[in-house]
Amino acid sequence: MNTDPLVSIILPVLNAEKYLSNAIESVLWQTYQNWELIAIDDGSQDSSHRILKKYASLDKRIKMFKNKKNNGIGFCMNLGLLKAKGEYIARQDADDISLPVRLEKQVNFFLENPFIGILGSFMVELNDNKLSSKRIMPTTHTEIKNTMFIRQAIQNPTMMIKVSNIPKNKFWYDGSLSPVDELDFFFRILHNVRFANIAEYLVLYRKHQHNSSLMNIKKTFGLTFYTRLKACLSYKYRPTLKSFLIHWLQSLVVFSFPNTFLYKVFQIWKDHNIAEIDLDNILFNPVQLENQIELLKVFEGKNRSFLIYKYLPAIR
Repeated sequence: MNTDPLVSIILPVLNAEKYLSNAIESVLWQTYQNWELIAIDDGSQDSSHRILKKYASLDKRIKMFKNKKNNGIGFCMNLGLLKAKGEYIARQDADDISLPVRLEKQVNFFLENPFIGILGSFMVELNDNKLSSKRIMPTTHTEIKNTMFIRQAIQNPTMMIKVSNIPKNKFWYDGSLSPVDELDFFFRILHNVRFANIAEYLVLYRKHQHNSSLMNIKKTFGLTFYTRLKACLSYKYRPTLKSFLIHWLQSLVVFSFPNTFLYKVFQIWKDHNIAEIDLDNILFNPVQLENQIELLKVFEGKNRSFLIYKYLPAIR
């Protein structure tokens, strides 16, 4: 009998046929194997449902549900939380890739730090087959708390929750705030729950123009603005003076320029093309599962950063 704590991975899916297989296979390749994958088709109009059915038929740990209409990520997360049986809840997006040691690293961190309730990690952005930039997060609770007013200090695709450390009456998402419903959830529990980030790159975040947060930057920031205000008025959050000033500078920029301009600036700011990999033929390919690539380290230079990869044959 497996005595490892069960991890429930919630996978909201909406028209993700292009990337869905890679996302699911990144779960199958985890070094930590006591998991269940709760896949929720949120009214997809493409072949996502057929892909989910194929994988669910191959592995009984994959449990599939379907919404009659598109209800949003917050609704899917709430549904997944109701269905989950795990001691830990992980988020997996349908277009992202969890590196093979993600679950193992996060579970071990929880076991070594039992007071933590919300855990994330660093992550690398993936633009087509190019690793375009990296996201380094604050690691301590105080740093995360002070940063949360100006940026997402726990990156959604990296999140894992320890259920027993979350107050029962606060373990819900407000679906009306999608795609920033997780930010509202974080603010709501910030005074009762300890946060942390693992200082390792555990997720490849796929960046494209259909990301829910990038489809309408002004709308997303408008919801973020409202959520930050709500945090101050309803959840008694107090931003630092530096965070408060940065927040208003962000607001001035976003509300002064059109979406197209903001998206182009975002692209230029983020795209550094750190390294290029052949995902189609090497990484989590369903035909060539004998091979995988493991992200080892990110080395920081004075003027540039780059990634080192190690090719690993699968052990059979």
